[in-house]
Amino acid sequence: MSSSVSLPREIESSLRQKFDSDSFSNITKDFPYCKAVEKIVGRSLMTRILDKKNLQAEALLYEKQIIGLIVYKNDLQSRFSSERKDNFEIKKIMLLRADSSSKNYKQELLNRVITLAKRNFAKAVLITIEDSSNLLEFLQEKKFSIVKTWEKTAMFPKEHLIQYVFPSTTAIPTSINGRGANQINHGLSAGEEVIASSGKRKERDEEPEIFESNKSRNISQRVHNLPMKGTIYFEYIMSGKKNFEGRVCGPACNSMQVGDYLKLFDRRAGWGIICEISSKDWYKTFKEMLEAKGVLPLLPQLEEKSKSLSKEQLLQEGLRIYQSFPGSFRVNQYGAAAIGVKFIKKIYN
Repeated sequence: MSSSVSLPREIESSLRQKFDSDSFSNITKDFPYCKAVEKIVGRSLMTRILDKKNLQAEALLYEKQIIGLIVYKNDLQSRFSSERKDNFEIKKIMLLRADSSSKNYKQELLNRVITLAKRNFAKAVLITIEDSSNLLEFLQEKKFSIVKTWEKTAMFPKEHLIQYVFPSTTAIPTSINGRGANQINHGLSAGEEVIASSGKRKERDEEPEIFESNKSRNISQRVHNLPMKGTIYFEYIMSGKKNFEGRVCGPACNSMQVGDYLKLFDRRAGWGIICEISSKDWYKTFKEMLEAKGVLPLLPQLEEKSKSLSKEQLLQEGLRIYQSFPGSFRVNQYGAAAIGVKFIKKIYN
């Protein structure tokens, strides 16, 4: 079995370019090397990824290079129509660079898959994988079993649908430390809630065999605090309607990195949420940010109003909202930041 994916020379060259952060990065329209990724996954799949209605994709970045790709469905699936939809489905998983013995990139990709699946309360993971993939044997060793095979045709290679079923005691989000997502957690700071050592030790002990922590990376995920007035945005983030938090890109935003945690909290309401920072992009103005990310992923409260507005009118309405925020004038000095947010858990006073 081949140890690496054979790529055209221009793609290999693109993949060696520099990036701003390590770890996993969500692939969006402003991802630096969308064209290179498109050559790997194909135009049709890339269009669906960027549309984000049904699919999302993440790139594994390490030492400022793309190491691997994961393409997954937004909603839980079933193998057959008669089954419950409780499977987290990976449409494509690829290891692009396997030329270093110092890092277990295969395990890095699998760790991310398990984290995403458990965050969605999945009871199993489904992966569509080519028979020639350099990951198939590894995943079978990790107790993935083949449930369906498609033979090679003139148009498509031989592929398998493989599945791993979680033990019933582990089908919970990895960040909740053994509690329900809405349960009150008294007496802990945000940092303690997210990375409490005792909770994490217990969680690792209860992980299925296939999930291994990569201690050699020694990454400490930091927590950044952003105050909020009103909880409506919390609800939008929790429901998946709000994908980005737009801010003036001041000193607080500059210190954020992909993979860090973000605490959004309303003191008057007495509760807030913890999110994972999935991306961070800088723009010269709020208008440029809204044009690049779209108005509704930043301001989903305009969804109903957008039905009666033109694209330009919706953009102007979004711009008006951002310009009405206290301190918005500072965008002229610092620019704007669109911070990708993935809901982790609810927190209380």
